[in-house]
Amino acid sequence: MPTYRSVASVVIAFLLAALTCPQTDACATLARRPFAVASENAVIVWNEKAHTEHFIRTATFQSGADDIGFIVPTPSTPTLTTADNKVIDNLDTVIAPKVLRGDRYDTMPFPMIEIPLGFFMTHIVASERPQSVKEADIRVESVQTVAGLDATTLSADNTSALSVWLKAHHYNWTPQLADWLEPYVAKGWKITAFRYAKHTGNAPGLSTDLLDLTFQTDRPFYPYREPVSRVEPGLATPYHGRRTLRIFFLATQREAGQMETNTLGQQWPGNATYARPINASTASAIASILKLPSDEVPNGTWLTSFDDDSSPRPGVADVFFTRDPTQAELTPRPFDQRTGHLVVIPLDALIIAAIVGIIVRRRKNRSRRRGPQDNVTLGIPLP
Repeated sequence: MPTYRSVASVVIAFLLAALTCPQTDACATLARRPFAVASENAVIVWNEKAHTEHFIRTATFQSGADDIGFIVPTPSTPTLTTADNKVIDNLDTVIAPKVLRGDRYDTMPFPMIEIPLGFFMTHIVASERPQSVKEADIRVESVQTVAGLDATTLSADNTSALSVWLKAHHYNWTPQLADWLEPYVAKGWKITAFRYAKHTGNAPGLSTDLLDLTFQTDRPFYPYREPVSRVEPGLATPYHGRRTLRIFFLATQREAGQMETNTLGQQWPGNATYARPINASTASAIASILKLPSDEVPNGTWLTSFDDDSSPRPGVADVFFTRDPTQAELTPRPFDQRTGHLVVIPLDALIIAAIVGIIVRRRKNRSRRRGPQDNVTLGIPLP
């Protein structure tokens, strides 16, 4: 069983792939286009007994590029399978807030004296020519096509060998990416290179299908770490929109996410928005959609949802998950769609009525203390 230090964090780095040009060996020019990740959804299924994590992810990119590639380092050759996109919709339905319907009556204390005054309510640069590299420095472990993706898993002894292979296959290589990959390559992790093809049409966005990477690890995690700069200043337009990340975490208990210790002292800005065990029918449906054995998502599995809307993202380290000490259920506040009825309470009238009641009560109490007056016969003495 691999130890924590020997287990590679599956870290996804998105890099802009080359625009196509005449398919000849002499084609060595890469043109860069604006590129950014606009939204991400991920499902993590953690099997603690087997130390196996299913990492399932989909993303929407904002880019004018014809295709987009990304690379994933893992401690060993990962198992790649497709997953049904329905799982995201299914889980979104589970964590959605309850909707309250019907009538709602609200009271509003209101001084009648204010009536006369009125009352208002508001509310890609040129690429270097491929260099020569020894076959011993880089090895192709596997080649696979899955979910419309060409996936190649590599073993690289150094980042120079890796850069040569990526450039030769029209992936964009930057110094920032080299710095980001250096720690992983130094530890002998496998590198899997993917390429997404853009759908037809003129829309600038590109959406990916769900891809399930299954691997072993001692601690479940989300690949949050990113290169210092995914694009060089002046060569691409940065993404100024709202970047969103939602992680659905399925495990035997409620989990809490925490960014790995880093020199900058950054903390993960993601927040838990839902945490609760799912019932048998939901567990069975999720396992079926993900094509997993039923024992991977048994009845009573905890579903914990995290939202991270930070942009720019502080991706200086990966996010690891551990048992949440609270283990308390968390559900979002209900969405109130009831018809509101406002009941106005006249404060002035209530105050006057209270004063009158107090006066009347005091008078009655005084009368009771005195009691009935006796009739007195006055005698007048005779002369």
